[in-house]
Amino acid sequence: MKTFFLLMLLGIANLIFAQNLVPNPSFEAVSCVTWPFASEVPISQSPPWTLATNGTADNLNPCHISLFSAPGNLGGNQIARTGVSYGGLFTFSGNVWNPPGGYREYIQVQLTSPLTAGTTYNIGFYYSLGEVSQKASNRLGMYVSNGAIGASIIGPLTAYTPQLEVPGVMTNSSGWTLLSGLYTATGGENYITIGNFYNDANTTLTVNAGGWANRAYYYIDDVVVEAVSTLPIELLSFISACNKGVTTLKWQTASEINNDYFEIQKSENAIDFHKIGEVSGNGNSNKVQSYSFVDENSSRQTVYYRLKQVDFNGAYKYSQIITSNCVDENNELSIYPNPIKNSFTIKLLKNTTYPLQLEVRDYLGRKIHHQIIVSSVTEIKLDKQILDGAYFIKVFNDNEQFVKKIVKINN
Repeated sequence: MKTFFLLMLLGIANLIFAQNLVPNPSFEAVSCVTWPFASEVPISQSPPWTLATNGTADNLNPCHISLFSAPGNLGGNQIARTGVSYGGLFTFSGNVWNPPGGYREYIQVQLTSPLTAGTTYNIGFYYSLGEVSQKASNRLGMYVSNGAIGASIIGPLTAYTPQLEVPGVMTNSSGWTLLSGLYTATGGENYITIGNFYNDANTTLTVNAGGWANRAYYYIDDVVVEAVSTLPIELLSFISACNKGVTTLKWQTASEINNDYFEIQKSENAIDFHKIGEVSGNGNSNKVQSYSFVDENSSRQTVYYRLKQVDFNGAYKYSQIITSNCVDENNELSIYPNPIKNSFTIKLLKNTTYPLQLEVRDYLGRKIHHQIIVSSVTEIKLDKQILDGAYFIKVFNDNEQFVKKIVKINN
């Protein structure tokens, strides 16, 4: 079974990725080569990819002749990470006719749009060592440039230092490994080139057990260049607390980037929200920050709150919705959480006689759930097929009854 390995984690939970600027990133668009005596199928058969030098990096696809097919080909046997096609190139060759510095192959493509100065991009690709390779090497990398690079040579492009490079010898031939990193653009960069930009003297080699060809040949798939943006905050918690019928909202952030302020919003139905206040943020912070807001107009009914976080350029993001149960301090029945997903807890806040009947009914009065209550705190689990919307909870016996409204969301 083929496996996947992650070499470099971005490791930041609050990164958002935008559109991939690499055209034909997994080499699926190809012009097939079926002539049985063809000695090469260059990467240019998968346009708009091109060769950066006279070294002939390959396009490998099931529609090509056997040496350049997929999954079996001149490099070994590997299933494409996505689709059916991928690229292949030498990072080292042990042939005696090699030029000074060694033989190298590169693949190159123009991005769909130039990079923007100051913007951070996620760049990378997946690679796998062809198992017939007798050698494994390091130094495979990506070079980002303003304009195409290259030369009419078959040796290494040592004049260029890749911004992204595998940190060690690449030995995985059983599956695909991700090389990924962050690159901040200077502006105008519109080409990427992949290969080994170092000569033999500065390339480390190890023996690949089972390989027989004196070379290091790597498959390439799923190339990416995509802008990343960072969410302004990482919200740790958001809760409500009651004191003498007044709701206090409390929340904490683990980190903040360009956080201007929080707008506190309130609703009576968990759908239509309006602003009730504003709390300043801490701009940029990498430590826990605590906030609070008192709703001086707490109403005698169940209400809903959310935060609208706004950064300095006006971009914003909403928190999850929470409910206030202050109405229940001197009342008989408390329900939480509310809104609910598929379950909630009821708490009877005064002495009563058990057992009690519990019914859940929709707006048309249809009963969708029934349960016997035998204690003051009970968890209620609804059928997952129940649609989102408003429902009424009725808890009763022969002598008393309590009715509450709940809202079901995110079915």
